[in-house]
Amino acid sequence: MTDPSNPPPADAAASNGPDGDPLGRLERLLAGQLSLAKRGQLDGMRQAAEEAERLLAQARALPQPFSPDQAQRLSRVLGLHRQVGLVLAQAKDELAGKLRHSARGQRTLRAYRHEIT
Repeated sequence: MTDPSNPPPADAAASNGPDGDPLGRLERLLAGQLSLAKRGQLDGMRQAAEEAERLLAQARALPQPFSPDQAQRLSRVLGLHRQVGLVLAQAKDELAGKLRHSARGQRTLRAYRHEIT
């Protein structure tokens, strides 16, 4: 309960409420990024990454040391960030393999083009 004679600062609700907590919003955003990455929808991740950078800046401005709840959220955020990185690295490796395969096919076609035409 808040003391009516001593109201919280105007931005307190924005920084402490469920929708205002940057760590909570960052956690939800990273969970969404992970879902997009797993489905191969990498285009949607650029906008989410920009939002994540903004939320990260807000999280850095939180008073230190973190509360136990904030520390748990931060731990979950870091875990999600690692998972997103692993999924993206796997997608990058798969794409690199497809590009190598395509390049081999192009070299083969060039080698035999005189026989095809």
